[in-house]
Amino acid sequence: MIDSDTRVLGDHWHQWLGSHCPALLLHGTASTVLPTAQAREMASRRPGTTLVELNADH
Repeated sequence: MIDSDTRVLGDHWHQWLGSHCPALLLHGTASTVLPTAQAREMASRRPGTTLVELNADH
């Protein structure tokens, strides 16, 4: 679990933007791992991404 938590830290924009395939990004608005602002930025920066925000945590 700790290893999983540490792997989400860092700059992963290269990987996220490295594909042009359509993506469905599900985001729990109560997530402590991915802030809502960052999820929205992810969706705006990658064409073809659909963001669905859920009232849930990560």
